[in-house]
Amino acid sequence: MKNIPRSLLGFKIIAALALASAGISGLQAQLFYTGTNGTLWSSTTSWAGGVVPTGGESVSIRNTATGTNTFDLATPFTSGTLGVASRTLDASSTAVNTTINLNGGVRNFTSLVVAESASATAVSGSLTLSNGTFNLTNNLQIGIRTATGATTGTGTVIGTSSLTFTATNLANFEVGTAGTGLTSGAVAAGTLDLTNVASGILSVAASGTVKVGSTLGVTTSTGRGTVILGNNWVSTTIGVDAANRAVMEIGRKNNNSTSAGSFTQTGGTFNAFLSTLDVGHTVVGSNGATVTGTLTLAGTSPTIDTTVLNIGNALGSVGVVTLGNNATLTVSGGNVNVGNGSSVAGTSQLTFGTGGNFAVSGSGNIIIGRGNVNATTTTANVTLGSSTTTLGTSGSNRVAALSIGTRIGNTTGLSTGTLTQTGGSFTGYFTSLNVGQVTSGTSGGLNTGTVDLTGVGTLLIDVAGTTNIGRGRVAAGSVTTGLGVFRSGATNIGDPLGDATGASLNLNKTAFRSGITTSTGVMLVDVLGQVNATVGTSNLGVNQGGITIINTGSTALAINSFTNVNNEGVQFTFENFNTSLWEVGNAGNFEAIYYGILWQGIDRIATINSLISTNRLAADTSAISGSPAAQVFLQGGDTYYGFYLNSIPEPNTAVLLALSLTAVMVLRRRRSNS
Repeated sequence: MKNIPRSLLGFKIIAALALASAGISGLQAQLFYTGTNGTLWSSTTSWAGGVVPTGGESVSIRNTATGTNTFDLATPFTSGTLGVASRTLDASSTAVNTTINLNGGVRNFTSLVVAESASATAVSGSLTLSNGTFNLTNNLQIGIRTATGATTGTGTVIGTSSLTFTATNLANFEVGTAGTGLTSGAVAAGTLDLTNVASGILSVAASGTVKVGSTLGVTTSTGRGTVILGNNWVSTTIGVDAANRAVMEIGRKNNNSTSAGSFTQTGGTFNAFLSTLDVGHTVVGSNGATVTGTLTLAGTSPTIDTTVLNIGNALGSVGVVTLGNNATLTVSGGNVNVGNGSSVAGTSQLTFGTGGNFAVSGSGNIIIGRGNVNATTTTANVTLGSSTTTLGTSGSNRVAALSIGTRIGNTTGLSTGTLTQTGGSFTGYFTSLNVGQVTSGTSGGLNTGTVDLTGVGTLLIDVAGTTNIGRGRVAAGSVTTGLGVFRSGATNIGDPLGDATGASLNLNKTAFRSGITTSTGVMLVDVLGQVNATVGTSNLGVNQGGITIINTGSTALAINSFTNVNNEGVQFTFENFNTSLWEVGNAGNFEAIYYGILWQGIDRIATINSLISTNRLAADTSAISGSPAAQVFLQGGDTYYGFYLNSIPEPNTAVLLALSLTAVMVLRRRRSNS
């Protein structure tokens, strides 16, 4: 066994005992670097007590270590924790600004702690790493507060272009994080700037945590964190797989305090399996302190699989997530909150680049822009680019509700929500779809929801329950769809008591079907609602788009305003109508109401009423043979106003197909004769 001087052995034993409570292994001695600018790690004069590390020790850099020092020990060299102004490791290390030249070697540490406040004394630490490889295997903590009574801790770590930085299988990655029970008014601020490093790798273990700008402290405490991983970054991996997830918090508060977090990666790959991704999120519902979070992943095909996604969620929060090209975002727990009751100035956003995949499974809710606090505004935008979007699946795994630009509670809070996709495909299975909806309360400004899927190449929207567009006195909504299928149970567009801006459903060669169940096939386009439809044929002559109304029950159907644009033709199809309960006509001739039709700018009300009266079938329905499978009304280039179809108390009947086609034929004859 190698002989160890008694003085050194005694020093190591005392240091080990002193560090036990700090969470550092008792087998690791604590050494203190005191060398000034230009000193060497191999020199005894650079160390308190003249003790040079031999391997395995934890190292604390003290205030005197200004300027640049050179780590010129053997390579590779393995140590314990490296502390820079860490009060837990060293009470004498309070204000450190140093650069470590790694001397071209490989330097291995279990943990790096910079600017850790654990007492009433403020600490600051700045560490620059250069010229070598720096490896971590357990914890990375910069600008943190960890103990009751702790005050401000401000830390910065910078990597130069000659640094290779590797942190693998970390249990904790914390930058600008404030713990509980801390001094009011204190700040935990941390920055990790690896913009210019030659290469970098980060991985966080299963059940590990990533916290950037996270606050647990008292009312006036603050957590601020910034992480930048540059263009030469190789990879970031957080969590392991779906069964071994980690937690990622970028700007989060658990108490009445302020926090701000930013995480940016511009190069390399990013893969994360998370139980929760919080970007601008608070769990406090009674305090207006602001929390902001920004996550930007512009590298190669970033991939995130999280159980829950919160972006600007709850009171006082704003979050922004920007994903690069070909990103994959999977929310396996079903709950997505983007601007949910955030009630502060600023817009919460989720933005995709080109390509990519966005998938939500489970039976949770997707909320984009929801107000719930008096006299406040919540704004949220989701922009999906040309991604492949899959929200829910058929059966029991539907998204419970997609709600955009809504308000809950009897408040005067305002909301604006937008969902936009310009290409790719969009598939959504929802129990309900709410775009611009206020469920209670009548005062306050407008709550607006917008869905624009115009450029989507393949579209399927399936709503098992009700679609609401612009419903409520202070609500306005707009849904615009592209080529594909949109089917819903009941469909409500506009509100007779709503705001004058009203609501619109804009169908761009979309096959729209209202009434996909036997009992909820009600389509109501109210007095402030509008339907705009463009319907054309494909190169093969197949009809693209149209409106199909399915209703076997006897509930009313009303379309009070319908406009067909671009003169491309429109098709109404009525399926499974029981003609013993339904008919079409005007108030003078039928028990239902027929307000009139304007064709080609000419008032045809009298003509149509005459046609209906002349061609009305008798009460005897034997010739109709029950319920026709489908009855079609086809007419191009026209505007239709005031179509109303209602159930009648007696089995007086009219066959919609016969009436409609007869009307069309007569009009065409008149046009040709003229």
